[in-house]
Amino acid sequence: MTLVHRRIIYLFFMAVFFIVLPFIILSATGYKFNSKKNVLQKTGIIFLETKPKEVNVYLNGQLVEQRTPVRLKNLLPNKYEIMVSKEGYFTWQKKIDVYQGQTIFLQYVRLFKNNMELELLIAGEIVAMEKSNDDKLGLLKKDGEMWNLSIYDLNKKIEQKVFESKSEIEKFEFVDNGKRLLIYGADVWLVDSSGKDRINLSQKIKSDFKNLKIDEFNSNFIFYSLKGQLFKLNLATNETSELPYFPLDYFVRGDECYLLTNDSLNNVFLKRFGLTEDKLPESLLSLPASDEYLLASVNDNFVIIRQNDELIVWDKATGASELIKAVNFYEWDSQQEELLFGNDWELWSYRPKENNDKYILFSRTGEEIKGAFWYQPETHIFYLVGDKIKVVENLVNNRVTNDLMQAAEIKFAEVNKKADKLYFVGQSGKDMGLFEINLLD
Repeated sequence: MTLVHRRIIYLFFMAVFFIVLPFIILSATGYKFNSKKNVLQKTGIIFLETKPKEVNVYLNGQLVEQRTPVRLKNLLPNKYEIMVSKEGYFTWQKKIDVYQGQTIFLQYVRLFKNNMELELLIAGEIVAMEKSNDDKLGLLKKDGEMWNLSIYDLNKKIEQKVFESKSEIEKFEFVDNGKRLLIYGADVWLVDSSGKDRINLSQKIKSDFKNLKIDEFNSNFIFYSLKGQLFKLNLATNETSELPYFPLDYFVRGDECYLLTNDSLNNVFLKRFGLTEDKLPESLLSLPASDEYLLASVNDNFVIIRQNDELIVWDKATGASELIKAVNFYEWDSQQEELLFGNDWELWSYRPKENNDKYILFSRTGEEIKGAFWYQPETHIFYLVGDKIKVVENLVNNRVTNDLMQAAEIKFAEVNKKADKLYFVGQSGKDMGLFEINLLD
């Protein structure tokens, strides 16, 4: 090869290099030529995270990955169809808009099993169920003339009877983070979760009391109304003290006590005072006069006052209040930032801290919605509709909904802390009782 030939080849490759170099630089910085529009555009990215991780990921019908998390790069601005599938699971599919220079995050994508096998844990008719914070279920059963209350440990799969009564047990609730049960019937009982330590509060108070409640943080402090006045009983010392208040309703949370008082003919006031402070109650909110208000719940951020099927949500930080109508059931998320609520036909959430999309409608149906609850960490919502258990993504729009399962007479349902198992009370075939199903591997 002559020197001239070598120089020609060298100049040719140098020319190719300088022609290609701008395209390499543009591609590295996220630019791509759009042949349909004949323009150079900055690309976008889709970041996808799923559970389970071993899944098939399709982009516009083409298999692009078999494990997540994954970043789908160099996508021109457009609408893309993303499909995630796995054998034995519901397929997840959405159309996603990709924009120039932006990353679209598709996190907490959950594929639930579509061939769920039911395991009957406890047979028999269960008339009530409550879940504690430590993965235990309180189960109320009626066996002939006896009412039996037991605790079922979801992790150990052990049932332990803690209380029985010949008279009707009207309701029960876990207190002290599941350490004790408060049981309402002919008498009011405070029972520890082992069933060994039982206190008959009705006999201990020995008065015609009303509206008995327990300090949310300490179940040794019992509060009740006697002839309209508020009293406090310390179980540790057996001391009873009078409080100078005659509330319509109240709520005790540690040192804080919230009151609803009718000091005026035209108004009811929400007030707060410290049990260890020598101060007059602070007035927080004024409401139209009514004797139907109930102090339903108090947490770190909000107070909920209930009046029949209406909720008044009062913000501790701002002092603002919100009226929510037509509510049969409700539940705060773990961060106390979103309130899930609904009635027979609709399922909503309320986000008080959001400027836009404060209210989100998840479902409007002709079948009765029996209840709903969060799937941790609040990425999804389970709800009971007719004889089905459904799950929907907790998103403002573009949501995926699946019918998880179908069974007769579904009454109650809960998910464990790991969020991999669902428990429900209902009937499957000839079997009736508490069932368990696996949601994930």
